[in-house]
Order: sequence, then C-alpha cells, then structure tokens
Amino acid sequence: MTIYYILEAVLLMGLVMGSSVQFSSERSRKVIFYTLVVLLTFLACFRDVSVGKDTQYYIRLFNTIRSVRWVDLWSFSRQTGYEIGYVVYNKFLSLISSHGQVVTIGNSLILMLLAAQFTRKECSNPILGLYVFYAIGIYQSSFNIASSLIAAYIVFSGIDSIRNRKLIKYSACVLVATLFHTAAIMMIVLYFVYNVKIN
Repeated sequence: MTIYYILEAVLLMGLVMGSSVQFSSERSRKVIFYTLVVLLTFLACFRDVSVGKDTQYYIRLFNTIRSVRWVDLWSFSRQTGYEIGYVVYNKFLSLISSHGQVVTIGNSLILMLLAAQFTRKECSNPILGLYVFYAIGIYQSSFNIASSLIAAYIVFSGIDSIRNRKLIKYSACVLVATLFHTAAIMMIVLYFVYNVKIN
C-alpha cells in the first residue's frame, strides 16, 4: 500500500506545482502532466503479476490465446464468451512476445494513452483530472478490469463527435469499443439523448 500513498503524494505535488505562479505557463503544465502520465504508465506496465486481482487472469488468457490458431479465433471467441476484439488484440501481442508481461504492458499503454488524451481534451485543469483519475480508484481498477476500461475510454474518445453531431464517427467509436466489451453498444444512446433537457 505504501507505493499508492507515495503516488498520491507525487500527484498532489504535481497538482500544487501546476497551480503555482512559477509553473503557470501552458508549457510547464504540459511537462508536469505528461511526466505524471509517464510515471503512472511505467508503474502499471511493469507491475508484478501479484498486483491487481485479475493480472494473473489476463496473463493466463493471453497464454491460452497465444496457442489458438488465427483461423480458430472467431470460434474461440464464441465458445468462451471473450469479445473478438480483445481476443485478436491478444493474438497480435503474442507476435511481439510470448512473455505474459506483454499483455500487462499492452493493456496499460492503451488505457493510459486513452485516459491521458481524454483528460487533456475534456478537463480545463488536466493535472487535476489526472489526480481525480487516480484518487477515485480508476487507475487501480485498471489492474482488474482492463478490457472494460479500454472500451469505456474508446467511447469517451468519441464524445467530441456527439457535441459536433457526427453520428458516423461516434458510432465507429462505439463499435470499436464493443469489440472489447459488448455492453459498450448501449452507449450509442448517448448520441440521441445529448440535447434532451431534463426539468
């Protein structure tokens, strides 16, 4: 648990620095933001298999998919219930390395890149957004529900398309997310209720 308290302290320090006069320039805040993102990403990528309740589960799944032939991936997906996108993604990772750590690295890189992009785009204070991302436990949850969070952040990346009323672009984001978690298909509703006012 000590590492989590240290990380929170570092993020809080970054938040204070980003709010100070000495680091008030956009460039300085970007440097602080991306330094913190790199730190969180590095620790997530190279954590031990014992960190995160489902880390070992993801590695076992990766090792299973690694031995499945490409032509059998669709059948494997249907028989096991794993989303085809996540299955194919694991198969591609197996081309990079046969070591189970590669799936931990892949999941962490994708999730942190999507989270950082969303935070930079949607938060007026990205450093605060990153702190909240950690403080409310989304970062820690990524160790256990990586595929679900990847799907969620793929949907989040399309929020701009809802505002700009680009249905095809937003639908594409939802469809890609659905390849990682089928429940993401429900998020298509957001496009149609975006302007609905509730009194």
